[in-house]
Amino acid sequence: MDKKKLKNLLSADKVETGSALFVSVTHLAGRNEIAGIQGDIVKVNLTARSMDGEANDDLISLLAKQLGITQHNIEIVAGQSSNQKLVSILGMSPSEVMEKLIR
Repeated sequence: MDKKKLKNLLSADKVETGSALFVSVTHLAGRNEIAGIQGDIVKVNLTARSMDGEANDDLISLLAKQLGITQHNIEIVAGQSSNQKLVSILGMSPSEVMEKLIR
């Protein structure tokens, strides 16, 4: 999926069994953290490099911890090799996702 199509998706839009989240990742940061929310994009800092799968694993781990759910309920559905990602969150409404991310 190209960047233009991803930008047209709203962060935390309701999907059949959960939510979709648009995430922008900054790699080689000092620590793994939710850096903030800008418009409909969740900004995330990760310590890992983007070239190996470690960064995607770190993103899923960070989101799972922040949301209080298992990693199995989170999937990167677009942008696996990009800094711009579309992430599926199963079992949580968009409002629940955003509420837990801004804490």
